[in-house]
Amino acid sequence: MFVEAIRAMENRRIISVDNSAKVRAYLRSVLTPYCAKFVEADCLAVARNQLETGHDFQLLLLDLHLPDGNGMDFLRELRRSDSDLTIVVLTGQGDIKSASEAVAAGADGYMEKRHFDDLDVSTDLFYALSQALDTRAGIIAKKQLDQLKADFYSMVTHDLRNPTTSILIAIAGLQTGAVGNLTEQQQRYLKIADQAADKMLALINEYLDFAKIDAGYLRLSKSQCDLKSIIETSLAPAELQAESKQQKLVADLPTNPVLMLLDGERVQQVIENLLSNAIKYTPQNGQITLSLTSDVAAAIITITDTGRGISPGQIDKLFSKYTRLEADKSGGIKGTGLGLVIAREIVEAHDGEVRVESAGAGLGSTFTVRLPR
Repeated sequence: MFVEAIRAMENRRIISVDNSAKVRAYLRSVLTPYCAKFVEADCLAVARNQLETGHDFQLLLLDLHLPDGNGMDFLRELRRSDSDLTIVVLTGQGDIKSASEAVAAGADGYMEKRHFDDLDVSTDLFYALSQALDTRAGIIAKKQLDQLKADFYSMVTHDLRNPTTSILIAIAGLQTGAVGNLTEQQQRYLKIADQAADKMLALINEYLDFAKIDAGYLRLSKSQCDLKSIIETSLAPAELQAESKQQKLVADLPTNPVLMLLDGERVQQVIENLLSNAIKYTPQNGQITLSLTSDVAAAIITITDTGRGISPGQIDKLFSKYTRLEADKSGGIKGTGLGLVIAREIVEAHDGEVRVESAGAGLGSTFTVRLPR
């Protein structure tokens, strides 16, 4: 593959427009032995002059931060008059916003400059440039951007998750008397801190899940599972939630196991999310009912609540990211609005479907999950 990528550079006329002499020197040393022509420009004025003198360049390597103008504006300017020139943008470290704008403006690819410190990056460089030359319309760039987004969100959430977990461990140690007995008031404050840290960790995990899904990197690990057992495990934390609101949680499950090929951990996540959602939107003394039925074709999980219900015009908005219903925004209901999006994506990744029904505001809701066998 590397040999093919090198061959893609043969007889190519390349121009590098970059503010950094170090970057230009690196590109020159790597590309000059293989391409037909390599020209450098350290600013937009020189770049315009080179492009207008009839060299007929085929590949432009474009820095976004230049001394006499904005590389993004230059990219848009070029695309208005030249749709044939292949343009690969060089971005700063983790500069997702710039990369997104570049792809939208017509770039065919991009690379992060920080990788140029790696002596082995030439393989990735040749591959990225050859793909940009061979596959236009930003297809490769979009895939690269999606990967960058996934890596970025994973890095951020990982960095947040570690200290949050440490906070929870420290709180647990204090609560169990590891450093001596605590007063009643100290225990009360620790409980508040423990609940807040738990919530923070849940939000971090939710954002990470959504980032993977949004970038197309949701992967299932399927195995033979007992769906009935998964539901029973999911009911344990839900019972505590319901009890705290004086709600009644009823489960109607079959006697025998319901064996299916599933990603058990992900399906449990769906059920816990839907139960938590039902409890959240059901007032005190309300009831949540979960039932499981199955036949040779599919398993059906139904969660019905006696909560505030959903108007017909709002049902379609339930599965939109970062969206909560209008009533929630003033009714004290908190959350990111990502939970139902994640649940639907997991179910659909199993070739299943999620349906929502409600007779209207104040009349409760029913969520139905169908998982094919």
